[in-house]
Amino acid sequence: MAWVLRFVGQVLQTPWQAKAIYQKALTIFEEDGDERGMAETLYRLGVITAQIGDYREAQQFYQKSLVRSQKLGRQEIIMFCLAELSYTEWAFGNYQAAAEWCRESLNLAREIGYPNFEATTLRYLARIMAGQGDIQTAKKHLKQCIAIHEEFGLQGMKAEGLAEMATVAAMEQQFAKAKQLAQDSLALCQELEHRTGEITPYTVLGEAALGLADFKTAERHFHQALRIACEVWQPALALHALVGLARLFASVDEKAQAYETATFILHHPVSWQWSKDSIAPLAAELEVELPPDVRNLAQTQAKAKNLEQVVDELITREGYHA
Repeated sequence: MAWVLRFVGQVLQTPWQAKAIYQKALTIFEEDGDERGMAETLYRLGVITAQIGDYREAQQFYQKSLVRSQKLGRQEIIMFCLAELSYTEWAFGNYQAAAEWCRESLNLAREIGYPNFEATTLRYLARIMAGQGDIQTAKKHLKQCIAIHEEFGLQGMKAEGLAEMATVAAMEQQFAKAKQLAQDSLALCQELEHRTGEITPYTVLGEAALGLADFKTAERHFHQALRIACEVWQPALALHALVGLARLFASVDEKAQAYETATFILHHPVSWQWSKDSIAPLAAELEVELPPDVRNLAQTQAKAKNLEQVVDELITREGYHA
């Protein structure tokens, strides 16, 4: 019964539904003393909980799964847990700890001969290096990642690697290159109907268009990233797309809206530290420029809304003329 529940948890549409089903499965595995079932289900609970945005609880699930998997000698689950612990530390901005977990996962992937996950872990490590400002190492890891995925014909994973390359190019303000890489990634994702994979390319296309002062195109791409992120329940990706939209508002002199959006990102519990660090300089600048009454109103409005409300209002709002 517990294994059936686990399968149902994988196919349910919302992460909250899936989490509830996995928790029921975990209870049954615990009652039956099924160590293997507990280890795998705890890992799955971590993945779902991280998607929801509760990174601290996700860490607890991964740690419990890791301990059980180590006792059982389940190398693949150990490898997965190490990588996801890296992700949660990255989300908190703890880049050194994230790198340590990630390298452990990478070493294990190489030790047991799991090249596809080696590539995935290289992509994770590249994101950590980019967060630390080591762009050259990030690019080296991404090239290795993409080469492995190409070798094994994993087009969806290759698309995600290209999206990360596009992100790095945008960080370097190489907007033409970022645009091309994002378009390549997006084309693969659309061909494969990989909806979640489309979010980052659209976000980078927005950033590239913003960098090239093509504000209408930037707005369209950011909106598309937000729509898909909400559709597939990826709040952290939606919040990162909002970073670009806040910058867009500031670029077209809609400073109050930019400040409200930036405030929302900075105070949202699901925001990656990377997103907060990306928007913090603009928020600080607007803090000085805007009158106190405008700031106070923006802060009040930002704190009163949830992510779905913010996205819906920004996508449907009237009066924006870039």
